[in-house]
Amino acid sequence: MSTRREALAMLPALLTPLLATPAARASSGAPEPVEVSQRAIELSSRSAQPTVSSKTPFAMVGLRWDGQPPEVMAVRVPGGEWTAMEPAPGTTASQPVWTGRTHEVQVRATRDGAPAIGVAAVLIDPGRSPSDAVPPTSRDRGYPVVSRAGWGADESLRCREAQFDDEVRAVALHHTAETNDYSASDSPAIVRGIYAYHAETLGWCDIGYHALVDRFGQVFEGRAGGLERPVIGAHSAGFNRRTSSIAMMGSYTGHQAGDAQRDALSGYLGWKLAAHGLDPTGETTLLSEGGGSSRHPSGTEVRLPVLLGHRDVGHTECPGDDGYALLPGLRSAAAATMSAVR
Repeated sequence: MSTRREALAMLPALLTPLLATPAARASSGAPEPVEVSQRAIELSSRSAQPTVSSKTPFAMVGLRWDGQPPEVMAVRVPGGEWTAMEPAPGTTASQPVWTGRTHEVQVRATRDGAPAIGVAAVLIDPGRSPSDAVPPTSRDRGYPVVSRAGWGADESLRCREAQFDDEVRAVALHHTAETNDYSASDSPAIVRGIYAYHAETLGWCDIGYHALVDRFGQVFEGRAGGLERPVIGAHSAGFNRRTSSIAMMGSYTGHQAGDAQRDALSGYLGWKLAAHGLDPTGETTLLSEGGGSSRHPSGTEVRLPVLLGHRDVGHTECPGDDGYALLPGLRSAAAATMSAVR
């Protein structure tokens, strides 16, 4: 083989059978698409912690606002703990938070200690599917994942077909900035809720991330178009071109990923980076398109790690302090995965 890049490009076909689990090899048929509904309710300006109720159940909540974002944002179910909410960078909305199935939540949204004006709670019902308990895993995309069909994506929510770049030069690590208190059977519904919220509330036409991994090590296909292809995502303002992404489901500041999640991340990243002939421990140059929450003005060439954190290119805490601290180990683990099959 004449070049290191060509050698790396051969690895995906070799890695895939090694990384596949028995469950992946025994995958079942895909479930039916699941309908997801959203409704927005304006928050009362008379209380700093208003209660929002709905006759129909929901399981996720996001906030959207006019003007400046609230300085403090959090949500809790009755009798539960508060879960902090983070802004979705470059938008006038928060990231959505999993609450579990409920008819009522309490919301905290304040500016200068007073109730924020012009804030609405977006209540998301991600629906339920019999396959949520054990979502089917497929290797149709080149790596053992729960495909879009597997987690019940309603493809009618997308407002355009997938768009493609000429290459992938880097992969960005994210977190979804929500609770870590969810079960393995909740994960497909969480992905459906994020998908609907990104596509409709944020106007991104699809889920922003290319892939997601839950705390149990389940890997979910994200944005449509094919995990093995250079699909243009909506995950890092100014740096969505020539990049891919994977999001850890949960919040990773003050909370560390477990072994199953770390192993799934390193396995997927080893496969994905090999698919594009990239060295996990290397560097690359990206051209900023600016705008939104980008750290770099449009037209700026930026030298970055091939495996980077969202905060490297955007004004955000993502992927959390503990998530960001994973990067050196993930680079080494992904490289070791690739070396094992050379």
